[in-house]
Amino acid sequence: MADINKQPDTKCRLEFRVGINMGDVIQKDGNLLGDGVNIAARLESLSQPNGVCVSKSVHDLVAPKTGLTFNDLGIQKVKENAFHAFDLVLAHLDKRTVRRPFKAVQLAIAAALILLVAGVAGIYLYDGAAETNAPAITSASSSQPTILIYPFENLSDKTDSNSFGAAFTDSLIQSLSQYSGIIVLSGSTSKHAKQNKYTDSQMRENYGATILVKGSIQSVGSNSRLGVRIVDLKQNAVGWSENYQFGESEIFDIQDQIGAEILNYLHINIVTGSQTNEWIKKLGNLKKGLS
Repeated sequence: MADINKQPDTKCRLEFRVGINMGDVIQKDGNLLGDGVNIAARLESLSQPNGVCVSKSVHDLVAPKTGLTFNDLGIQKVKENAFHAFDLVLAHLDKRTVRRPFKAVQLAIAAALILLVAGVAGIYLYDGAAETNAPAITSASSSQPTILIYPFENLSDKTDSNSFGAAFTDSLIQSLSQYSGIIVLSGSTSKHAKQNKYTDSQMRENYGATILVKGSIQSVGSNSRLGVRIVDLKQNAVGWSENYQFGESEIFDIQDQIGAEILNYLHINIVTGSQTNEWIKKLGNLKKGLS
């Protein structure tokens, strides 16, 4: 299309924006609904004219298997959707630079200053002991949680429960994968763990997982009950659990709510630690900084 537009005898020049995403959708009244479609539309609006913009899930699938080159745009927010986006690098387009949101810059600077002050205070108070403890502190603060979303279990005989369970599993993998502060293992890894009936300790040993998300779903009529829990594999303990009741029309709202609550748990209790809770109170929610 770009070549056609350059021709001097071209009477009608057309420009297209292409957005590509991968995820679950629900078909209703001839339409496709869900985040899988919504984020594709956001990627389309984010794309350059005559360009292609893809989500992280598409990038991670395509990049290792092709010779295509992508430009990492980082976490983007269009309307109510936040997602990790990539530009397909094309010869007729300029490479875009990414500008970090002002709030994110504020948060990063504040965090860096607090760490610097804490480091100076530690050297002053502990002197030689600080040198011994520093490697352990650096390792703990720089490590990223590795999350395994275990396939949700069906506790009823309804086939809808199976489809809901798979939809919740895939939706969580996709939504959590958009955040750079955590590592989310792929859906094929989740299925492999279930097929082999691995224990919690085996999933940590075999995949390097530190956080395990498990869930079960039971349906009666048009209503369903979903239980979700987070297992800290380092501590070998359940760190968070919740039950949800919903109807068929509320499935997307419940998916968004669960994803947000899991992120909230990870940011406050795993990634940032208790000291950063004070930063959050002063500077705002970490999720805002990421978006």
